[in-house]
Amino acid sequence: MGNDIEDKAVLLVPYAEAMQGEAVRDYPEAYKRWCRDNAETIDRRWSEGKANPYFIEHNREVYQKIVDGYDFEKDMVSTGNGGNKPPKDNATALGGDGDDGGVDGERRRRIEEHRNQYERIIESHYWDGLVFDDETGGYVVAHRDHNFAHTKPKGAILTGGEAEKEVAKLLAALGKQIKLLSERLPQSKKPADMEFDGLTWDVKYIPTANEETIRKYIRDGRKADCVIFYAGHKNRKADIASAYHRELGRANKQRGGLPKIYFINTEGILEGIKKPPE
Repeated sequence: MGNDIEDKAVLLVPYAEAMQGEAVRDYPEAYKRWCRDNAETIDRRWSEGKANPYFIEHNREVYQKIVDGYDFEKDMVSTGNGGNKPPKDNATALGGDGDDGGVDGERRRRIEEHRNQYERIIESHYWDGLVFDDETGGYVVAHRDHNFAHTKPKGAILTGGEAEKEVAKLLAALGKQIKLLSERLPQSKKPADMEFDGLTWDVKYIPTANEETIRKYIRDGRKADCVIFYAGHKNRKADIASAYHRELGRANKQRGGLPKIYFINTEGILEGIKKPPE
């Protein structure tokens, strides 16, 4: 995996915020799996005197317990004091019971701010609310002129619209505020699919797409800042990278720009595809 560990961790920050200073029964399975899968790189970076993502640096004891197979559910570990005390109740775990200070209180306030934001948006006549995640403050709203495709790619399980919703909900579960945008524009000005983190994103569902089709999707994605490829439980990273690198060569010759390329991996984490070395 080399030095791209922070790129692979781009959407794990909400898990880190959930970890710091609050009593928990267990950690998200995707986060634990990520720690175990990347343990060799994390340990090597420490041995070389290099830093790891802050949510690993600030929680070394938790990280070590995860890679050692510690049973958090059984002992209900409280990372706030390093002991084995269970939370008093769900309110305590979310910063309640009169405790509004520290990281935990800030997390709770941020979730409430996002809830208020979500409710204000869907009060209008233009947006429908699809989901609000109480654990992360992530949400998905869809403009009423957003078009969810009903066609299903050959050999695929989902329609294009179902895949788009699934991607949006995965991102919301990781704390992202997703807007699925209006498509009521002339075809020549077709907008991106969604917006979050101040960027526009196109979603491409590619469970069976060949490399040429992926290249076409990359070119089509130039209307957005970024493109997210999604293939469900299939690992298409190598195919996406190959298509992107080939398309970069074409774009460089024609002096044209390309969007940044990402994909949802088989663990539900957003990864970026890097440019090849010069």
